[in-house]
Amino acid sequence: MALDVLDDDLVVGDKIHWFDLKHYVTGAPTGARLGVLSDEAEIVKALRRKMHDNDVKRFAEAKTAGKEAPEPLLYDEREALLLDLAVARLAGWEGLVRGGEPLPFSASEARALLQKAPWIRDAILAESGELANFIKPLPTPSEPTPGESSGSTSG
Repeated sequence: MALDVLDDDLVVGDKIHWFDLKHYVTGAPTGARLGVLSDEAEIVKALRRKMHDNDVKRFAEAKTAGKEAPEPLLYDEREALLLDLAVARLAGWEGLVRGGEPLPFSASEARALLQKAPWIRDAILAESGELANFIKPLPTPSEPTPGESSGSTSG
């Protein structure tokens, strides 16, 4: 079996992975489903480029000021970056309500939710970070037919 590099199933791009959100303490189902994008989605790559450029700028400014490195990010700055990364990866939701009414999906609603419940932010980052969630598994090789070599050198 050979890996075909033209196979579209190998490209993650803007594919959405849906997962059932489980309670962060009990692991019980919450009834909510979240759709997430991977690091390979265009919106996420654009944000990561912007973050990289900001880091380069911070290091250049520190060097200009005669420092070896910039000051570390403050806790709130780091949390803001994680929030931005999670909001960029969140592509939609089902089963979230506010006062019994379905909560419409938008970036501003997502930001408000993830600020209130950082454990959901962490679940989004974890699920979106698993590349296997976005690529179909390769077929397992079948048993060789008679007269075909299995490729094994043991024996």
